[in-house]
Amino acid sequence: MAAGFTGFPSCRVQFGAPHKVFRTGTIRGGMATRTLQRARRRLEISDADMLVWADRTHRRADGFVLYGLSRGGGLTAAEAKAFTLLLPGKMSDLEGQMPRVAAYLLARELQPALANPQSFRPEKMKLLSHSLSELLAESSALSVALRSRIEADFCASAVHVAEQSGDMEALDHVIALRRIHLEDIKSDRDATRAVQAHMDLGRALLARATKQFDRKTVEEAVSHLSKVIEALQADPTIKRAQAASDAMYKAQNLLETRKRFAVNFGS
Repeated sequence: MAAGFTGFPSCRVQFGAPHKVFRTGTIRGGMATRTLQRARRRLEISDADMLVWADRTHRRADGFVLYGLSRGGGLTAAEAKAFTLLLPGKMSDLEGQMPRVAAYLLARELQPALANPQSFRPEKMKLLSHSLSELLAESSALSVALRSRIEADFCASAVHVAEQSGDMEALDHVIALRRIHLEDIKSDRDATRAVQAHMDLGRALLARATKQFDRKTVEEAVSHLSKVIEALQADPTIKRAQAASDAMYKAQNLLETRKRFAVNFGS
């Protein structure tokens, strides 16, 4: 089974943009090299933005596997990002909200900017935040990994909206979810999610204190945001960026020094 996408119709993530979904020929072989090569050729010929194929391997929580190639972010077919999504294998678990869960996860691959809610206006993210809240509340069959991923996206979008609207109920919901996540952080092997949880909690606490000032709330917010800074400072990419920035500062300072020397002592 395979499908091509020139847009994406679900979970309000296209914000009114036109889209088209169509079925293509069967693709087999998971993420094998030859399968990916065949999929890229088909993606290029169809000029679609995304190609998706699936395989049901067993009935466990990760038994229905979605494979895909996404040109999200303006990539060519040759550059298209390969991805894998794991959904429940039991047919009964694929009912209810699960199609919307799959739609959102695929749309997220198609539109990478969704990982950064600040890229969108709060009024647009409010629609997505509401949809994600429904998915979390009504999808009991979600695996721990999928629930953690959707929860992280919900918290990030909800904080972005609440910072502007001052929605205390939304902030309290985010604070409760992120505290629970951080209490059980040892079960989450993805360090990036831990950093995101500290970021969401710190921002939510700070937004709450802005509306209802409390010194302890601000201090807790600072503690969580400090952990984010510490983690980012250890990131090799951030270190390289800082080194480049320092070198640029030295270069500019050298030019300014030489200019002052030329003005004061030049002939």
